Amino acid sequence: MKKMASLLMVLCFLLVGGTANAFADEIPTPPLSQISSNPNYASVSWRNPAFINGNPDGIMGTGQDGLQIVFASASISKASSSSVSIYATTESNIISNEIGGIIYIERWNNNGWENYDTYSFRDYFIDVCSGSATIGVESGYYYRLSVTHIAGTGFSTKSAYSTTASVLVN
Repeated sequence: MKKMASLLMVLCFLLVGGTANAFADEIPTPPLSQISSNPNYASVSWRNPAFINGNPDGIMGTGQDGLQIVFASASISKASSSSVSIYATTESNIISNEIGGIIYIERWNNNGWENYDTYSFRDYFIDVCSGSATIGVESGYYYRLSVTHIAGTGFSTKSAYSTTASVLVN
């Protein structure tokens, strides 16, 4: 009888320990609305509708020089089990002294987005600037991009924001 009780205790310990290990291997998952429908790629882009066909009428908040960000895009793709490829574009309606952006590579961890890495891109005296890179990441997490798009002249600086859905790197 003692052997049977000892055997049951060992079995219970192994089962509980095995269950705990199974939960430890689960991948932290963001809300479904923040996961890309394409498992390897996510992108976002927008164009300021008031500037279609070069019409700036009705734009609020333009600087003394009329500067506005008229197009922005960002994308993230799974490059391998340990890296992502990132890309972003910022376009202004006039030649900017400086234009570019800051790409924040974010990782879903502990029920929230945390900054994992940062990549900047910029150019001078032009109206469109893009940047791209391949970034090493830890496997087993969801990653997304949050981008701050920036354009500036001697008179004003404008910024806009874009955020992609996330992709799983595993």
